[in-house]
Amino acid sequence: YQRRVRGSSRELHTKTIHITLKKDQRAMTYTHFINSFALTFAPFYIIFKCTKLAEIHANRILLFGFLGYVFTQLFKMLLLATFATSSFESLQFEWIQELFNVVVSFLDILGVNYVLAKTPLDGDLKILGVGLGWALAESILTKFGPLWVGTRSPEFDWKFLIAGVESNLHIVLFISFTSLVWLWGRRR
Repeated sequence: YQRRVRGSSRELHTKTIHITLKKDQRAMTYTHFINSFALTFAPFYIIFKCTKLAEIHANRILLFGFLGYVFTQLFKMLLLATFATSSFESLQFEWIQELFNVVVSFLDILGVNYVLAKTPLDGDLKILGVGLGWALAESILTKFGPLWVGTRSPEFDWKFLIAGVESNLHIVLFISFTSLVWLWGRRR
């Protein structure tokens, strides 16, 4: 920005510093985005590479878990949009509505069980692959959009780092959930 404005050279110097601060702010927003992105998604890569999933090229199993999550959530949204009523209409507790919500939530168990039944591996690798794919799908579909939009603002916000830690905890949650569904299916 080398345009001379009426006045002294001090005004020109002040405008140059202002532009430099904007470039530094842009660099900081990208740094914040990269840090939040790495905190959210790097553990998936590390778990995949440090286990036998990478040795046997289990990308297909992760894809099964990913697509299982996507189709299960789409089916749940379709059912809720079609049959659920708005809870804002009345302030009374409705047993039928809550029972319907429990039945719809049970579809997660059926979805994981179906994906586990169709996965060709046995045992621990099946559980780890499907659970990791399920958690990856949940993280991408619920955290990537807000992460992309929110961390590029000039203000630092802790909620994106908290979302990254939450994503790491969801890895443990979904692998445990997949393990419990596998044990439940084996019992039958």
